[in-house]
Amino acid sequence: MDQARNVTATFEDSTSPPSTSTTLTFRDGEGGYEGTQDTFIRGASPDTVRGQAPVLTWNPNDDKSALVKFEEIFGADPGQVPFGATIQGATLTMEVSNGGAAAEVFDVVVPWTEDDTFNTFGGEPDVQADEVGALVSVGGEMVNPGTLTLDVTASVATWAADPSANQGWIFRPSATNNVELRSSEYGTVDVRPQLSVTYTP
Repeated sequence: MDQARNVTATFEDSTSPPSTSTTLTFRDGEGGYEGTQDTFIRGASPDTVRGQAPVLTWNPNDDKSALVKFEEIFGADPGQVPFGATIQGATLTMEVSNGGAAAEVFDVVVPWTEDDTFNTFGGEPDVQADEVGALVSVGGEMVNPGTLTLDVTASVATWAADPSANQGWIFRPSATNNVELRSSEYGTVDVRPQLSVTYTP
């Protein structure tokens, strides 16, 4: 995969061998990357596919949850995180268009695609406890329109050890309001979801 990425180098003091860290950014429409999968599932219309919607949303009133993942970020090609790399940090950045209470964010542990719905996610209706993994971010705090940034270092470090485990994240509502964010299908590229990963080989 030919993907242009931002690369930075840092070095330890001169008494130690040089150690290079690299930062890669992944966002649909930038540097040839097109690997973002995102959608939202809704209990009020459980069979509707929303993978091409320009927004992502969560809301408990009609049982909405948002899903995001970045595929093909690990590998041996330029612009990919090498297998076995040590993850120094990882940040998920999203653009909020309608503010409200932050979601609870979990790792997803079952395969899914943008074609999944409320009825098909995980193979049965609704989100089940065994379909989510580690808690990434506690919900409840208010998020305002603008940039939302989440530290996802632990998730990406786990996936670096086993890339097949990368099923992204699910945003579960934590309060009774509707939050909307730009998706990877949104027309303006620089407000689509972005994942930044800093690693050493």
